[in-house]
Amino acid sequence: MTSNKKFLQQLKRPDSFQIKALSYFTWVEKHKLKAAGFIAAAAVVCAGYFAWNYVSALRADQRRQKLAAVDFQFNEESEAAAKLQQDIHPKVAEIDQKLDPAEAQDDKKDALKIKLSPEERTKLEAEKKTFEAQIEALKPKHEASREKYLAYYLGHKTSNEGWRAALQVATIDMGHQQYSQAAELLKEMLPLAKGSYFYDMQVRAIYIGLLEELGKFEEGLSEAEQLVKTADEGMMPRALLIKGRLLLLSEKKTEAREIFHKLINEHNTSFEAGKAKAYNLL
Repeated sequence: MTSNKKFLQQLKRPDSFQIKALSYFTWVEKHKLKAAGFIAAAAVVCAGYFAWNYVSALRADQRRQKLAAVDFQFNEESEAAAKLQQDIHPKVAEIDQKLDPAEAQDDKKDALKIKLSPEERTKLEAEKKTFEAQIEALKPKHEASREKYLAYYLGHKTSNEGWRAALQVATIDMGHQQYSQAAELLKEMLPLAKGSYFYDMQVRAIYIGLLEELGKFEEGLSEAEQLVKTADEGMMPRALLIKGRLLLLSEKKTEAREIFHKLINEHNTSFEAGKAKAYNLL
């Protein structure tokens, strides 16, 4: 009976959490001013944290909206050019079918099997070149959107949106064969985007391709070394192929073949391994 009473008394006693909580509230009661200061400071910190997050999110949203407006203008420029080109493309397709009936639809192949004379073929090829020149002349210049993309990048160099704007400028420049201009912009932008997988890997590969196009093989090889160092399993075949090709272009054939053998041996089922086998024959 006595043991039951003791057990019930123990159950009614406050546990350690309750004792600590009680001591905390007792301290607060005795030091109301100091406690109020602590609570106020904590409230300020919390408010500051949530305010900063809110402002950061708001700024990011505003940046995205501004970039989206430039994207919209870029798309409008593309659509306007496509409308001007739409009447010319069928004419090129018609000539292609006459030059090569195998390219025609099944219901037209028999009618196009008439053998062309050399004169007729020459005439059709000349007409095709004329139409293709018209299509090229009507390609969107994207001058207005390029200017805005560049301004956006210059104003947001440390943000994802700024890097995307720079990449868009470089893409427009490449479309107009302004390779040197595109390479200079990517060279400036890539260090700013360091740590981003997409830019460290995919965009760096584009930059290396531009250096290769410009004949800057040693500079491209240096970038390729960096690409190989940081590439993951999925990117490694492409990185090795790029490095091997630049070694080949730099007249370093022995080193190039070593890289191609490595690619073939370690990534034999990859698309790049097939290309490496072809390069090995050079």
